[in-house]
Amino acid sequence: MSGGAFDYNDRRIGYLADEIESRIERDFRRTEPHWLTKKPEQVDELYCETPEQRAAIVAEAKKLVVDLRSVAERCKNLDYLLSGDDGAETFLKHLNDK
Repeated sequence: MSGGAFDYNDRRIGYLADEIESRIERDFRRTEPHWLTKKPEQVDELYCETPEQRAAIVAEAKKLVVDLRSVAERCKNLDYLLSGDDGAETFLKHLNDK
């Protein structure tokens, strides 16, 4: 199947989910050179005042990944319909499979 009705821009949703998932896996921390010494240092991307805040943000990010993957799949199904790769029956079957 080829798709292409959205110039494949719908795939960006999946890439966004991948990026968020990657940040979750590294606990929203990254290593970058210190601005002055250029030595590698650990940087926390989340600016939380309490561990509870951090836990709540990570939990929300995990939910967001699930939602984005669902939206990406639904966009792909619509793309295939609009591109003529799938018919209405197949599109509706995918909706009912969820």
